[in-house]
Amino acid sequence: MISIIGLNKQFGSHLVLKDIYIDVPDNSIYGITGSNGAGKSSLFNILGGLLKSDSGKVYINENELLSHNKNQSMQIGCVFEKPIYIEKLTGSEFLYFVGEMYNLPKSKILNKIDDLLEFFDLTEHKNKNIESYSKGMKSKISLATSLIHSPKYLFLDEPFDGIDNESIKKIINLLIKISNNGSTVLISSHQDEHLAKMCNKILKLNNGILA
Repeated sequence: MISIIGLNKQFGSHLVLKDIYIDVPDNSIYGITGSNGAGKSSLFNILGGLLKSDSGKVYINENELLSHNKNQSMQIGCVFEKPIYIEKLTGSEFLYFVGEMYNLPKSKILNKIDDLLEFFDLTEHKNKNIESYSKGMKSKISLATSLIHSPKYLFLDEPFDGIDNESIKKIINLLIKISNNGSTVLISSHQDEHLAKMCNKILKLNNGILA
């Protein structure tokens, strides 16, 4: 269970998140939609540890979400609206780097890299620097890094940005499979039709208020 309780965030005089409450049951996919500037990215940056809330708490299975909790971090995969990667590394090198960060065995990292690159149609680009990737390819490598350690919880902010429709269909099916196998997913998108194909529930953010 992911529990978001009374989350607030303000930048100057602008309140971007206003008393957000969400409970995401285990083995489910919840979607958050809303226009640009609605507060989606601020919410996901808080969940991913890039931003601190002004008030409120987030819990994972009744344990408070803390950025310095290594065991907790091992269970979480994130995609941010502005993906984080090392552009001078190749796709393969970056995935290996992330796998090492999660202390995965070398053999498992190599197997996961091959599987993920094949799934995301990046095998022929695995030895190219990420800086040469298209926008869609960068989105795919970000999704791959969020999955390499087989997390139980996924926080995905606009993960389909720049990705072609056929690949999006594959990814949606994968997320449904992951959820059915025990993972819990909170995902944002401004494309409601994608969320409708996989989500158990869709919530809308409008000017920082959740409906």
